[in-house]
Amino acid sequence: MSVQLKRLLNKVCRLNGFVYDAVGLENAGRCQSIVATILPRKGSKTICSGCGCKVSGIISAP
Repeated sequence: MSVQLKRLLNKVCRLNGFVYDAVGLENAGRCQSIVATILPRKGSKTICSGCGCKVSGIISAP
């Protein structure tokens, strides 16, 4: 089931530079929610939120 949820999330909500790790369903009263752990993709460069440029290493605020 988790593989199918990962495929669904990748089709509907693709996050560049990240991968879905653990995916499952959680009961919240009468509703069910999809709960996912998101990890940074190995080998991908960090993207600056200010200018959108790809940089290597960690970005720190001045």
